[in-house]
Amino acid sequence: MYTFEFIKQEKDYLEFITYHNMNSPSTRKNVTIWGLVSLGISIVLFLLLEGIFAILICIPFILIGILMIFGKRIFIPEYMKAEMKRTKKEGKLPFGETVKARFDEEYLYQTSGSDELKMKYDNMDKVAEGNHAIYIYIDAVQAFILPDCVFENKQQKTEFLAFVKGKVPIK
Repeated sequence: MYTFEFIKQEKDYLEFITYHNMNSPSTRKNVTIWGLVSLGISIVLFLLLEGIFAILICIPFILIGILMIFGKRIFIPEYMKAEMKRTKKEGKLPFGETVKARFDEEYLYQTSGSDELKMKYDNMDKVAEGNHAIYIYIDAVQAFILPDCVFENKQQKTEFLAFVKGKVPIK
């Protein structure tokens, strides 16, 4: 059995949404499609307009298209930061709450503020390891974030990761 207690931090959530979107096939596909649409718009405008005006109008679309297609590693994290700032202004992010998590042989138990979660490992989607946390997906887009700071050392993290990966079914 593993027990952890930590405080939800903004940086942990930002790292998760960036990790999730960088590794999400649908996000990568959508960003590529929008990049191609932007390049397509620039081509159509260039063909419809004449002279220096056409070039000046097309340059932003070309740059956006190239950035979205080839600069995903830059574009996606920056977009996630902007989205998080917007969400934070709306007061929808629960940072600063103490999280208590317990992992036994059958369930994950989590208490955070007034919320309680008890979930069987069989109902979880997957387990992933980010640069600074372990993400235990409870469905395709939501995950329980367990930051590296909760582990005493790298060996404990490795043991816990093996434990939880052995419990969550591969889908």
